[in-house]
Amino acid sequence: MAGWALACAGLGPAGAQALPAAPDAGPDLRRWADSPAWRQLLHWDETAGRSRIRSPGFFASPQGDQDPLAELQATLQLLDGPVPPGAGAPAACRWPARRLWLMEQGLLPSASSPLPAGCAALAAWARWDELTGVSLILVSGYLGNPASTFGHALLRLDTRSGARVGGRTDVSVNFGALIPPGEGALPYVVKGLSGGYVATFSDKPFYANDLVYAHTEFRDMWVYRLALDEGQRARLVLHLWELLGQAYDYYFLTQNCGWRLAEVVAWATGRPVADAPTAWYAPVELFHALHREDRPEAPTLAEPPQYKPSADRVLQAHFDRLAPEAQAAARRLMAAGPQALGDALGPALHPLPLAQQQALLETLLAWAEVRLAAQSPDVQSESRQLKDRLLLARLRLPARAQPPLEMTPLPSPALGHAPTLIGLGLGRSRGAAGWHAQGELAAFSYERAGRHGLPQGELVAGHLRWRSRDRQDAGGPVRVEAADLFQVLKLGRYSALDGPLSRLSWHLRAGVDRRTVPVASGRAPAPLRLALEGGLGAASAPWSGLDIWLMGQARWREGETPRVGPWLGATWRQGGVGAWADWQHLRGGDGTVWRGQRLGLVADAAPGQTWRVSLDREGASPASLQVGVQFFR
Repeated sequence: MAGWALACAGLGPAGAQALPAAPDAGPDLRRWADSPAWRQLLHWDETAGRSRIRSPGFFASPQGDQDPLAELQATLQLLDGPVPPGAGAPAACRWPARRLWLMEQGLLPSASSPLPAGCAALAAWARWDELTGVSLILVSGYLGNPASTFGHALLRLDTRSGARVGGRTDVSVNFGALIPPGEGALPYVVKGLSGGYVATFSDKPFYANDLVYAHTEFRDMWVYRLALDEGQRARLVLHLWELLGQAYDYYFLTQNCGWRLAEVVAWATGRPVADAPTAWYAPVELFHALHREDRPEAPTLAEPPQYKPSADRVLQAHFDRLAPEAQAAARRLMAAGPQALGDALGPALHPLPLAQQQALLETLLAWAEVRLAAQSPDVQSESRQLKDRLLLARLRLPARAQPPLEMTPLPSPALGHAPTLIGLGLGRSRGAAGWHAQGELAAFSYERAGRHGLPQGELVAGHLRWRSRDRQDAGGPVRVEAADLFQVLKLGRYSALDGPLSRLSWHLRAGVDRRTVPVASGRAPAPLRLALEGGLGAASAPWSGLDIWLMGQARWREGETPRVGPWLGATWRQGGVGAWADWQHLRGGDGTVWRGQRLGLVADAAPGQTWRVSLDREGASPASLQVGVQFFR
């Protein structure tokens, strides 16, 4: 769990400076203190009646976290007067965004530049003279870390020199919780949900984030360059400087990286991209908002996203352009391992034409880079030696202009469906003569055939299903049929380097549900029981857009004999349309059999809006049947 900790950039003073008594505020000053823009600058929580920022050093007044008027008075005194003894950096360098806003409102004299004079640290951090823009970056989900399961958002300050190296040397800004080293999974989840962690904005060169996300965790990224004018860009960058290292309470479900960045963008642009989170705010929702703002009657807020593939997708593209005999050689050499590869490299290269020798070595170098990143920070010496050996072999061959890799960009998850699912349908229970109404709600639902930020997978959390009673049932008119804490499907990413089957695929589900029993007149429904499911297997991708898997599946329900059996499934996705089908046959030790067949179709109506139609048949003979229509929002 130590890898979950984020560095904290501790910038700014340790606390607010003592100030002389402020003059009484006139009506105009109170009006500015009550304005939405000033309260946004203070990150004001209207419900709590105080700022969400907990660091005393963020405020100019000792009462600034609870009194916007006192904070405005104190800020004006510090910005419009001499620097008090012992105050450290000039107030304009500590609060440059406040200074800029107050100048725009006519409360401070205007200046020739939004960058305050004498703020060398700020100018160097923002690389002000080279700054060309600001980009928001959406990172795909990652099941190896609970905080990253739902995706991630970060920001990058784009510069002219950084553009020459893909932005890797530019400053990137993250928002995340500060996790103690060695924190266990259970405390991590509990504290993350309940506000038990402090979170901050922190900065580091983008190549450090790229190493983690693209090269270690194999996550894809989509870069949204914001279409900002100079004033908006200055407001955003200067406010980020004010926020670095300031402490917030952290709530994993709502006040997370996506929401905090949305607040900053909303303040800088005046655009409604930071709708208040209710029960849930996934990072992708910030990017849904960027797409919603792309409308004819308003200026474009973001340019079309640029796809940045993960390192293993780049490796796959290298492999795909090899001739068949070179692909076979690549598989043999990779299987041989670092020690044996040196002796096998010459004989493998010798029969190939020069162009294929060059391409093979370039593919092997990409593979070596993936190995090095996967072992970081404790890189094995044999992995370094492997890369050096391959690089030396490549340098012995003539140089060439490396042809561009042919890769089909993956569409941004923000063009797919929103994470909240609402559904209505009809069902017929085993032995029932008629149909009943049913519904479902999932707080977060990345469907297996949907277009979202968890490639080759499915994640559903907080999924509740209910139904009306059958005419023969006893009990009330509506009952809960099932409630899932989570359901996860992870298909091992298929790669031609691995052969016809993918790496390990798996499935987990935990929740409560009812045993399916034939309807009998006057019979009460079966009680809700704890239910657990899990499976392991393999997957394959016969052609683009289609995934097929086979798993051994086990299901346990409280008070019943466990059942085991096969699970065969398939998903297909092309453009805005997807489909899935699966079949399960589980047998218990007592001879009971449970069968399940499911079919579904999803279609995107607009960015963030998707409809789904599903047909489920499950249970023993006679089976229950459900048909429904679902909407994501």
